[in-house]
Amino acid sequence: MPFLSLGNDALLEVLSFVPVGDCASASAASRALRGSTTSQALARTRGSGEYVLRGRGVVHSLATAFGTRPWATDEDPSYGTHPMVPRQLKVASNVDGCWWNDDPDEQKTYDELGKSFKWKAVAQPLYVGTDSIACGPGVGTFVEYELPFQLRVGSFQIGFGCCSAGNFRDWVLEALNPEQDATADAWQVLFDSGGRSPWPGLHSAIGPVQTFHLDAPFEASRFRICTVRREVQCFHIRSFELFGAILPPWSL
Repeated sequence: MPFLSLGNDALLEVLSFVPVGDCASASAASRALRGSTTSQALARTRGSGEYVLRGRGVVHSLATAFGTRPWATDEDPSYGTHPMVPRQLKVASNVDGCWWNDDPDEQKTYDELGKSFKWKAVAQPLYVGTDSIACGPGVGTFVEYELPFQLRVGSFQIGFGCCSAGNFRDWVLEALNPEQDATADAWQVLFDSGGRSPWPGLHSAIGPVQTFHLDAPFEASRFRICTVRREVQCFHIRSFELFGAILPPWSL
């Protein structure tokens, strides 16, 4: 039972084949495969070599323990059941300066809105509802994602909530250089939108997920989407995802 499609994945060293003697039936082969996937040899091998993500990105992988369990959910009084931020993923945000700060009709506290914004920023699939905390913040607004390991990222994706996606034109993807201290100068721009929205002309509908490829791979564990140049633009980031290779050492 070959696993040639794994390429240079560390799993190939362990899951190279299931012995013919263990394939007398489908159930026997399944038991043998489960034994291999839960073995100490596999655990050691997975953590000692890089793990190339294929098909799914790192956020989905963290949320599902690399496809071995369902994405955990929670309840929100406004949105019902929704996907939770993966436990191993740290999400930080700065969305101060919104136009609605003095809106007397706002019933939720700023902290509650911030918590809602964080799960929406990684939610899959996209949610129709917008979040007022992200309507019209100023330059320097960001959402940051910190992974529990280094990732050699080659591409990323984002979607957008159903509010002014066509105006989301001035933003960058940045990574914190692991060889420098966490200062403003240590953040390196990996992608610049160049004043163009991924969803030109779209204003009252969901911005479908778009994938962007970097000019060159970059290794880091902290990444952020940040607004630049324009004073005001909505920031309803959804379905953020990173694709590349997880670097050792790492574990589930």
